[in-house]
Amino acid sequence: MPDLPRSAQQAVTAFADDMGLVALVADDGAYSFDFRETGRVSVLAGQTGEVLVSLTRRIILDGLGNLGMLAGRARAHGEDGSGRVIQAALNKAEQPVLVLRMRPEEIDRTTLETSVLALDAEFRALGW
Repeated sequence: MPDLPRSAQQAVTAFADDMGLVALVADDGAYSFDFRETGRVSVLAGQTGEVLVSLTRRIILDGLGNLGMLAGRARAHGEDGSGRVIQAALNKAEQPVLVLRMRPEEIDRTTLETSVLALDAEFRALGW
């Protein structure tokens, strides 16, 4: 797995510092933070150099209706004209994950924070 660009690492560190947390990189190069209400926030490098910001809810989806609702959340995001796309998936534990992709030069503390808020809002819109 590729390493996060330095600018993204700095954004993650600032994001963590704002919450009084320590940003530690995992063996796979990702940074993850677990929150009781929000879920797991992860920031990692994509295969083609982009930065991936994901939010995983700690629930198990059952039934095709829930999967369809999750898939329906995949859409263009960004009232700021960013045009970033939210992608939806299930992880290995069958928990729902929403992911935003961005170019390394786009990420800073504020963009990371607003990305997490946008992903959380998508889950809340589903009642999750």
